[in-house]
Amino acid sequence: MVGIICKCLMVMTTIVALIISYYQYRLYKQKERSILFSNLNKRYLENADIQTVIKYLRKTQPAEKKPDDYQTELFLRFFEELNVYIQSKTLRPDMVEQLFGYYLREIFTSEVGKDLLYICGYNKSEWPNIVEFISSMKEVNSKDWRDIT
Repeated sequence: MVGIICKCLMVMTTIVALIISYYQYRLYKQKERSILFSNLNKRYLENADIQTVIKYLRKTQPAEKKPDDYQTELFLRFFEELNVYIQSKTLRPDMVEQLFGYYLREIFTSEVGKDLLYICGYNKSEWPNIVEFISSMKEVNSKDWRDIT
């Protein structure tokens, strides 16, 4: 009888330990995602080349300071990187869309954005991660992304 009680206590202790470990793992992953998200946001806001494109899309930068093809490609590569994090389930698409989606939509929908894509030679077949990113964003927010291909 004592042996059965000891075995039951061991099983219950193991189950509790597993539950605690799982909870700690989830907290760790959540903290890791928050740090990554914060670092990406910081880079997005502090990178002069990316900000050049953003200011141009906002029309707060004079037309003579149009971003060059390198700056536009760097801007697009930032979104490619975001797509890698989305596909690996490191970041949630809804969070990425809320914080970063607006300006990628702008580059595909505004006249100045389309001009930048033309200048840098944007071609969907050469940017599959951008196409995949847009697809992920359409799943999150089909209304705002519906006209982007």
